[in-house]
Amino acid sequence: MATPLLVKLYRAYFKFASVDSFLTRRFIARAANMSPSVGVGICLDIGAGNAPFRKELSRRFGVRHYLALDFTSSDSVRVIADAPALPIRDQSVDLVVCFEVVQHIARYQAVLDEMTRVLRPGGRVIVTFPFMYAECDVVDFRRWTVAGMAQELEDRGFTVLAAARRGGAAFVVTNLAIWAIQHIVPGARATWRSRRTVAAYSREGLLAVLTFPLVLLGWLAVAGDGLFSPSGCYTGGLIFASLPRGVPTQLVDCND
Repeated sequence: MATPLLVKLYRAYFKFASVDSFLTRRFIARAANMSPSVGVGICLDIGAGNAPFRKELSRRFGVRHYLALDFTSSDSVRVIADAPALPIRDQSVDLVVCFEVVQHIARYQAVLDEMTRVLRPGGRVIVTFPFMYAECDVVDFRRWTVAGMAQELEDRGFTVLAAARRGGAAFVVTNLAIWAIQHIVPGARATWRSRRTVAAYSREGLLAVLTFPLVLLGWLAVAGDGLFSPSGCYTGGLIFASLPRGVPTQLVDCND
């Protein structure tokens, strides 16, 4: 079993070094700025894992009750359940978040339907998802464009309030190079929920050293991609949407 210190170091590194983490936290801040000033009563995090954005969401949205849900336990998960069949009452949640999860679920339509069911009228959702990104280990079913996921949500009655792409062509290439290094070094987890041991964290530490130059290049790539008009080449998307109840209907493209 990994020591608490290794766990903290691992999580801190990926929080502050990861471009994806930064882009997600920035999008959360923009979504919160577009929201009413009234705090969120209940936030449901589907596929929460170690709930890396809990503090950001709680602070930005004024969350009073945070429910971290996953199909396996962790030090952050409070509800163990399958996303396509949430053990949550109808219209009982104010905010649903789902970060990089829907691609791992075969019946993703059921997950989106469940999000719609548990949200109160006027409830909001933040969904992030991959597009031009290498296949994740073991279970990975599909990819979406930003327009594709927006259509999935609109078909369920949502109004898309904000949408953003993660990076552009340069960031795609950088991520592919990082993925290649991660899969050259032996000892990868058998599944994306495998138990983390000292040996596993040691491997992650080695990978952090090997990929650090590319991580820095990723920051430059995102900055460079931002100088050009958004294209159809990007690693993934982020969407903030709301169920009807007196919300604005104008789409805000956060890449502009």
